[in-house]
Amino acid sequence: MNEYEELFKHKVSFLYSGIRCGGHVNDLVENSVWLWERYYIKDEPFKIGMIEGDVIKYYEVKPFDFDGLERVRKRKLDLIK
Repeated sequence: MNEYEELFKHKVSFLYSGIRCGGHVNDLVENSVWLWERYYIKDEPFKIGMIEGDVIKYYEVKPFDFDGLERVRKRKLDLIK
């Protein structure tokens, strides 16, 4: 597997406050906190997306819900295995 394919397997996407961006699953918590601290809007949905099979599935996490972030991170890592 080449480097690009390996990076793509670890990609997650973020949708929040009109912003759409991507990152590595290992940086999921750090990237989420960065977005929350800079663009926090009360009751704004925060979604983390990942490819599952042939579709992109989004998981909604409340801002600063670190247990929720961990569940999403584990789900992504399980998909990679």
